[in-house]
Amino acid sequence: MNEKRIILFMAAGTMLLLIVFLFTVCFIPMSASGTKFADQIIIAVIGFLGILFGYFWGSSKGSADKSEEMVKKGSEPKQVTPPGMR
Repeated sequence: MNEKRIILFMAAGTMLLLIVFLFTVCFIPMSASGTKFADQIIIAVIGFLGILFGYFWGSSKGSADKSEEMVKKGSEPKQVTPPGMR
């Protein structure tokens, strides 16, 4: 499957999950202990989304792609010696 398509499905799925969960928490009555549990779930979901989006739309994914391209081309990273360390 195409990588861009996977990212699209992940984004759509997580957004749908978040919308359903927030709708459930906001409009369905629950006990006090259930509200505390729902708060913890919201925090976990927001943290997971931050990690997921940060990887796939952040520098980690670009860095991984760049490393993969370097391996395909057969080049290795150059060893750079800082000035004064020779």
